[in-house]
Amino acid sequence: MRAAVLWAALLATSAAAETPAVVVLKAARLIDGRGGAPLAPAMVRVDGDRIADVGSRLAVPSGARVVDLGDATLLPGLIDLHTHLTDKFGVHWEQALVSTTPGQAALWGAANARATLMAGFTTCRDMGPTWPYVDVDLRNVIEQGGVPGPRLLVAGNYVSSTGGANCPFPPMWIPLISESWLSETGWTPCASRGSSRAVSCDTVAGECSRNLIPSQRKR
Repeated sequence: MRAAVLWAALLATSAAAETPAVVVLKAARLIDGRGGAPLAPAMVRVDGDRIADVGSRLAVPSGARVVDLGDATLLPGLIDLHTHLTDKFGVHWEQALVSTTPGQAALWGAANARATLMAGFTTCRDMGPTWPYVDVDLRNVIEQGGVPGPRLLVAGNYVSSTGGANCPFPPMWIPLISESWLSETGWTPCASRGSSRAVSCDTVAGECSRNLIPSQRKR
């Protein structure tokens, strides 16, 4: 009997842990982005990480946390289709190649992801990092709950013609770039080398780099 009671208590504790927390947001108005008039007043019920209901007057479940935002206006999450979250603002990518490391890019990515989320952007398409695949790692850590940030669609690496935009310069002088970007026969994008890191979009850069000198072009 004692074992049965203990087992029942463990089951109850497990069920409680799996029950998503309920949060009810209250605000002066809500714009849903579908073209209709703003909803005023507005209430949004969130179960765990999902929006469960929206209305002017919702029933508040027992135990729910109520957040009254006063005169605020609620909006759907914004989407940014061109970001470079792993870059430090103000540092050009060519300068970053000789003055930063992939670890610095990862840390700046975490900081920028949080700032972007707090600005209201819940989805971003990241168009390629200076250091290959740091954006993939950032996306994975966000999905695993390690750092706060928006949902990320990432490129992983650039696909560039020899001498095109974001073609590494000068690649042969920087071991990390040589390992990540080059093949033995010439300048070959990592995307064509069978990387095992899953990406969700490809960035193709085509314009000419003004800094590439003719002697460094593949012949």
